[in-house]
Amino acid sequence: MDAQALVQLLGGTAETARFFGIRQAAVSQWKQRNEVPPARVWQLRALRPDLLAQLEHRQVAKNEANQDDQRTQPESVDRVQQE
Repeated sequence: MDAQALVQLLGGTAETARFFGIRQAAVSQWKQRNEVPPARVWQLRALRPDLLAQLEHRQVAKNEANQDDQRTQPESVDRVQQE
């Protein structure tokens, strides 16, 4: 799960730490790795399934946008020269 998106959705590092009942330093580590520990994902699912759904929707939209970008990129010069 995208830790940056979760922290933003919850209102920042301090608010995220308060929500999960952990230290801000732990949330900062998530942000550095951009990964939320599985136990916290389960906690989020239990406490705020609506937020989890929002995050999953954002991730799907982001993935689709990346795929669209890749499809619209011009072929590389190397590939054109090989053909």
